[in-house]
Amino acid sequence: MKPDESTLHLPGVAYIKRDQLDDAITDYSAALEIDPRHAVSLYGRGLAKRRKRELEEEPDIATAKAIPPDIVSEEFARVSLK
Repeated sequence: MKPDESTLHLPGVAYIKRDQLDDAITDYSAALEIDPRHAVSLYGRGLAKRRKRELEEEPDIATAKAIPPDIVSEEFARVSLK
């Protein structure tokens, strides 16, 4: 059975919480290959990139917020943007 984007984004949250940011980016990118507008995966990848300090203003986060306005879900509520 082929994984869907919802399944692929779940490990990303755990990776971010453990500061395994490259692993999170990889999983979220795989989810976005299935659905490039999957808001949770966009937000998660943007959060991981921002925590790595790759970009001050992360475009993935802005894109995710434009899809559903309340993208900061329970999954990300405890993950800091630091």
